[in-house]
Amino acid sequence: MVTLRHARIPHDRANEFVAEMLRIGEKFAGMERGGDTVYGFFVGVYPTDRPSLREGEA
Repeated sequence: MVTLRHARIPHDRANEFVAEMLRIGEKFAGMERGGDTVYGFFVGVYPTDRPSLREGEA
């Protein structure tokens, strides 16, 4: 499953999301092993050059 969203947020809030993603990544990597499929975990927060977001656009 993949999703892409955009938000105009302050730099400090972006840093909060990065910290949360790192915590979730550590939780994912430390889960009890089992099953037959190996899953990957990929996330990112990055600045874009989008000039604006229209109402309801993410």
